[in-house]
Amino acid sequence: MNEPTPPLDVSLIIPAYNEEGRILLTLRAYLLSLEDRWGENFELIVVTNNCSDKTPQLVAPQAASSG
Repeated sequence: MNEPTPPLDVSLIIPAYNEEGRILLTLRAYLLSLEDRWGENFELIVVTNNCSDKTPQLVAPQAASSG
């Protein structure tokens, strides 16, 4: 039987609109800070909507690799 997932200590939601030039650096900085403070007990949510640049395509692999 699978163990239940413990509740998260913090959720950070980042709205991102046409941020392809800085989104990866921003995510890395937030991830380092969150991991330092909360270990693995956090979630980082990036919300992209109607971007006309490559922000969603840059964020998607980051989400897949953080599983």
